[in-house]
Formats: sequence, structure tokens, C-alpha cells
Amino acid sequence: ININLSRFNASISIPLKEPDTLRIMGIVPKESENKDNLSFINISDEVTRGSSLEVENVLWFSVYKANQRVASHIRQSRAFLIGDAAHIHSPSFSQGMNAGIGDAINLAWKLSAVLKGQAASKILLTFETERIAFAERLNRVSDRFFHFISGRNLFSAIGRVALAPLFLRIFRNFRPFYTYLYKFLSQTGLHYRESLLSEGSAGKLRAGDRLPWLRTDTFDNYDCLNSMAWHIQIFGNTHSNFNSVANFRGFRIFEFSWSKEAEAMGFARDAFYLIRPDGHIALCDLRQNTSVLKAYLNDWDIDHSRNVKAERSPGTFQLENQI
Repeated sequence: ININLSRFNASISIPLKEPDTLRIMGIVPKESENKDNLSFINISDEVTRGSSLEVENVLWFSVYKANQRVASHIRQSRAFLIGDAAHIHSPSFSQGMNAGIGDAINLAWKLSAVLKGQAASKILLTFETERIAFAERLNRVSDRFFHFISGRNLFSAIGRVALAPLFLRIFRNFRPFYTYLYKFLSQTGLHYRESLLSEGSAGKLRAGDRLPWLRTDTFDNYDCLNSMAWHIQIFGNTHSNFNSVANFRGFRIFEFSWSKEAEAMGFARDAFYLIRPDGHIALCDLRQNTSVLKAYLNDWDIDHSRNVKAERSPGTFQLENQI
């Protein structure tokens, strides 16, 4: 990926699968904004200025206005909005598709649980609180970046020509910066700590965090996520009474050997982590307290031993507007 910054403009070129083929995104020069039948040839000099890029053939060209909006609500009674119907973002971070997929997964596993009788319908209320908070946060960050990179004022010009290159030179070998950037762009740093579904903490991890990935020569704890089902992970030993309670509710317990690697990832020895179908921690406790697990499962009426087919239409479950 190549980023071209100049005093008056900014563009980014992304290599595609075909050889010598790029996707180029840039900003239409101010003098061309109202031009009828605008084509690439009208702005090519501006887009490629300051780079060695030579465009021989244009396969597709389109002009669009960047919009950023988030719906005031993405759930109303039994109606839900996901993806671009719920929020749209500037293309600066290429997060639109990831955000839409995240919406769909978040809603799908909750709907599935309710329709199968495996969870209380109030679990659907957490869809809006979890996803709209993320969409608003993403919009704030991408909006600031987009205005900085596309602005035509003196501050933006200085930022593109001087500050941005200096920043990249300073941080190009700073691993924590790239780790943060990767987590942001991949959305693996997303958490639901403020969700009503999130309770407890153990080690360096809090309920709502994405389950850390730990792979060794003998196991990969992300293999457990393939089933898209609630389950429990324990790094250490499982107490017999805790095991019986979990099994009674239909939860599989995955027990992994305790190691320094597990500690480095933030896990606590012998603590239990109840994992949601989307890979986030719902509940955790240091002492494998069965009363903590029972209270949580009873509150949300979560029981994997049930698999009830809805005899009525999917829209017949009751869902209040507020908890």
C-alpha cells in the first residue's frame, strides 16, 4: 500500500490481485468539484503528483461524496438495522465491511439463542448498546483522520507534507504502534466491557474483552470458536463441582495446561472464562465459583441443553423497548 501526500492533495494506491493493477483513492481537486462528466484524466496529474505512479489504463472510475452517519437507534421493537443501514463511514480506514459483518454476527447468534429457547429475549437488547457504541467511536476516529488528510486549510497542508511523514519515520520501528494499528484496523481490539452481558474480571482480562489467541505445539484455543457456541475455557485445573454445573447446562469445558504463555496473554490460573459465540468473554471468575456461574446463566436464562424449535413465527417473542 502506497500513500502519496502533497500540499494540496492525498491519495492511496492499493495493489489488487491482477499484476500491475491498483485501486487508487484520492480527493477531487477543488477546481474540479463541480465539473460535469468528470473523468480520471481531469484529475490524474493531481492524484499522481509527487509519486512515480504512471497510469496507462483506467478500468473503472467513479466519484462519490464521503458521508459519515450513525442511526440514532439500530433497534426498534422487533426491527434491527445492520451494516450500511445502521452506519456509514468514510473510506479512510476501510472499515465499512468489517463493521457490517460484526453487526450481523452479533445479532445472528443472539437471535439464534432466543429462537432455540437457549436464552431470554432480553439478550437482543444488548445488540444496540454494543454495536452502536462501536459505530460511533469508529466514526469519530475516521472522521478526524479524513478531515486531517483531505482538508484544504494550512494546518492540513502542513500535516500532510511535514507532520505525517515525520510521524511515520518516528514510529515505523515502534512495534506497539503497529500492534495498536493492527487491532484497530482488524477490529480485534474491539471490546464490550460496558455491555450488560459482561461481568467479572480475571488476570489481566475483563468480561467483554475479545478472547486472546493462544497457540502452542499441543493446542490452539481458537479451535473452540469454530462451533460458534457458548463454552468455557480454563487454563489449569477444573474443579469437579464446577464441571458438573457447566455440564448440566450443556456447556463444554475446554481445559488447557497452565503455562507462562497463558499468563503472558492475560489469563489467570484456574480461573474460568465463559465465552460467547462471537469470541468475546461474557463472564470470568478467579475461583470457579459455581454460584457466580449459576446467577449469570439464570439472569439471562442461558441453557445450552435446550434446543427448542420455535413453533410460532420468529416475530412472536416479546421484546420490551427498554430493560
